[in-house]
Amino acid sequence: CEFAHAMGNSTGNYADWWELFASLPYAQGGFIWDWADQGLHQTDPKTGKHFWAYGGDFECKQHDAQFCINGLVFPDRTPHPALHEVKHVHRPVDVALLSAEPAAEPAAGKRR
Repeated sequence: CEFAHAMGNSTGNYADWWELFASLPYAQGGFIWDWADQGLHQTDPKTGKHFWAYGGDFECKQHDAQFCINGLVFPDRTPHPALHEVKHVHRPVDVALLSAEPAAEPAAGKRR
């Protein structure tokens, strides 16, 4: 199931989906659209500043606008903030405080 689109803040509910997949034995997920932005390195001739060009940056009349900049990492593979949320959700261990009272038994964890 492709359930998360990384464009903008679309991974904002990612943890909710992951909890669903963990709770239902027949559900699967983890497919995020897209991994990387598809932009081309350009330099603004007026300012000399670097930017990732896409869509109408090439003066095309018909284009996908920013729809090519919808990944978890920039074209140079530096992370978008959303990648940190995905990393947190995919952490290998869950820990929960079951009681504030001293435990009679050692704590048990759950490895994902």
